[in-house]
Amino acid sequence: MARGQVPVRVRLAAVALLALPRLSAQVSGARTYCNPLDIEYRYSLKQIDQKISYRAGADPVIVNHKGAYYLFVTNSGGWWRSTDLGHWQFVKPDRWIEGDINAPAALSVRDTLYLFPSAFEPAPLFFTTTPETGHLELLTPLMPELPGAQGPWDPDIFHDPDTDRWYMYFGSSNLYPIYGIELDPHRRLAYIARARELLKLRPAEHGWERFGQDHRDTIKPFIEGATMTKYRGKYYLQYAATARSARLRTRRPTRFPTSRVGSSRAPDTATPSRTTSATTGTPARRGWR
Repeated sequence: MARGQVPVRVRLAAVALLALPRLSAQVSGARTYCNPLDIEYRYSLKQIDQKISYRAGADPVIVNHKGAYYLFVTNSGGWWRSTDLGHWQFVKPDRWIEGDINAPAALSVRDTLYLFPSAFEPAPLFFTTTPETGHLELLTPLMPELPGAQGPWDPDIFHDPDTDRWYMYFGSSNLYPIYGIELDPHRRLAYIARARELLKLRPAEHGWERFGQDHRDTIKPFIEGATMTKYRGKYYLQYAATARSARLRTRRPTRFPTSRVGSSRAPDTATPSRTTSATTGTPARRGWR
C-alpha cells in the first residue's frame, strides 16, 4: 500500500450498499447511478431459495489495489471489481472457504492484496497479486489459535507503512470488547504475544450506543467494526455500535478515541479517554509490546 493510502471500510448490517451521488460524474457517459448498488447480492438466504434479489449485503469493505477498487461482502462467494466505484464486475475466485466468508478483512500492501476471514477457530489466510483474475494463493492453510481472546471475528488488518509493522483489530459482541494484536510479517502474519482489550461500550454515557426508540432500550448493545487509520502521524481506532432507533434511523455511529492510549507504545491498548473528537488522535509512537 502506498503511504497515505487507506482502505475504505464501511460497516453495515444487512442493509443496502450505497453509492455516492458524485460517482455519476466519474462514470464515462453515465448520467445516473443506482442506490443500492446494482450488484449480485447473495447475502439473504431467501434470495437463493426464492430467486428474488433483496439487494442486501453485510460487512462490506472496499480496497484500492493498483488503481482499481475491490469490494468484499459477507457470504458473496467472491468479490467485485470496479475502476469508477459505479460499475462493478463480479470476480469468482479459484479457491474459497467452505461455507463462504463472513465479515472479511482485506488489505492492499505494495503489490499484494490480503484476505482474512472472520473465524472462531483457525482458518486459512489468502493473498493475491492478481485479484482481477480471481486467483488466490494460501498465505497459511490455518492460522494458529488466537492467544488472549476468542476469534478473530470481524477483523481489520492494519499495516503501518512508516514502521512496516502489522496489526489486527477485531471483535463483534455484546459481551467482549474490541481487541488488538500484533502480527509477524516474517512468519506469515502469525500472532505476536497475546491479544489485548482496547475498547468497550459505555451505553450509560453514550446514548447512541443503545438500542430502541430514542435509544432507550435496555438490551445490551453490540460493539464491532474495528478499524485502524493513520493520518498525519496519529492513529485513529474506530468502532461501530449497533444502535438503531426507529425514529432517528441511526445506525452504527463511529467514535474516535482521543487519549494517548498508553505512555510510550503505539498503537497501544489502554482504555481510551472519555473525550471524543474527529480531529485528534493517538500520536504515532513506536512499539507495541
